[in-house]
Amino acid sequence: MLFCIFSQYVKAQREDINFGNFANPVPSVSSLASYNNVPQSNATGLPEIAFPLLELPSRNKNISLGVSLAYNILNTERNEPASDVGTGWSLFGGGVISRKIIDLYDERNDNTTRNGYSKNEFNDIYYYNAPGISGKFRFIRDVNANTFQLVNLSSNKDKIEYVRNSNTATLILDSFTITDAKGNKYFFNDYSRSTSEKILEKNREFRSAFFLQRLLMPAILRSPILLTKIC
Repeated sequence: MLFCIFSQYVKAQREDINFGNFANPVPSVSSLASYNNVPQSNATGLPEIAFPLLELPSRNKNISLGVSLAYNILNTERNEPASDVGTGWSLFGGGVISRKIIDLYDERNDNTTRNGYSKNEFNDIYYYNAPGISGKFRFIRDVNANTFQLVNLSSNKDKIEYVRNSNTATLILDSFTITDAKGNKYFFNDYSRSTSEKILEKNREFRSAFFLQRLLMPAILRSPILLTKIC
């Protein structure tokens, strides 16, 4: 297991994974949302339970490339899917952007010639977690002008940018770049595909999560750190 985790940091490789369809973010990373919604502290009454597994060196004291297991009691609730490491547990390492799907996924109306096409509002909540950063955001759609605005829902100063594909019927995302307050850039260029199981959207694919592939720390390193999920 540790070999697979360590390999994320030293080898670049593309892998598409179908995580299935859930109302919450994909199971592998759904548990991370709880840490953004309700922080663990004495004030919230949630104990901080974590076990370090691996620590990788970094010249930036504010960014740890370590891997750890953490437990959050909110992830044991009835409707919460178990993560890859067990109910209530989360694996922190690498970086990922996932989302909570509200009813149906935002970009479902992606063909203007399809029967019943309409410009629907966007409601999904996106969560991100990577070494040194975490937060959440969403998109707001102006259905009249067919424009999209990304809104940061966290109190941090992270700058979140995105690249969309050429589809003008809706907003289909290709990648994200997040820049923190210190100028460190996180490139989420790899994504997983999932298949909808909703009756009206049966077997239609959507992009369920985006994975960190590059981390650029310009104040310390000229060359980016390459990461990938290969296990």
